[in-house]
Amino acid sequence: MCVMCYIGTDVALSEIMFDQGNPEFFLEKADKTEFSPTTFTTENIYFVGTEEKDAVVDSA
Repeated sequence: MCVMCYIGTDVALSEIMFDQGNPEFFLEKADKTEFSPTTFTTENIYFVGTEEKDAVVDSA
């Protein structure tokens, strides 16, 4: 299963660019105009990527 995970924050975060040699985690700034204005109310939107195959997301 593929899950696209985005986070929104009012504080700018340091990006962690995708590294083919170490693909375990990366954080990439997304273009806010790609989302509906009601999807994110924060100024900064980031795509969170991971190479983890069997990650479990706890929505609690």
